[in-house]
Amino acid sequence: FILHLGQTMVYDNSDKLESLSPSHEGFSCSCCGACCLQLELLGDFYRSLDRGDGVCCYFDEKTNLCTIYDKRPLYCRVEEGYEHYFAFIPYCQYLEMTRQGCALLQSTAEAKRKRLMKLRDKYDQKVEVGNERSGA
Repeated sequence: FILHLGQTMVYDNSDKLESLSPSHEGFSCSCCGACCLQLELLGDFYRSLDRGDGVCCYFDEKTNLCTIYDKRPLYCRVEEGYEHYFAFIPYCQYLEMTRQGCALLQSTAEAKRKRLMKLRDKYDQKVEVGNERSGA
């Protein structure tokens, strides 16, 4: 999993990586938006894209798509970004780590969504109780 910590890029090539079948087919984006919605987890490398709440300023939340996809920054392009930033590791390993990072971001996004839903439900219950007490 490639992670940007401050200005330093690090990667974990330990034996603890999940066993994903390496592929030379490239990276297939599911368009889930998990990376664009959690820039704070990607580090300072993506700070210029943050609209202030950890979400990419070019992310369309209605469609889950990038509004500048054809002109997005090089570091948002998995395939092209490899040559520029990560050519020091084998391509199949880069793809494996990228897929794992994507899966982690997706699971983190889902966990956040569930916590927010619980919080919203608690809030709605409090509002309902308040309305009952006030006769609204």
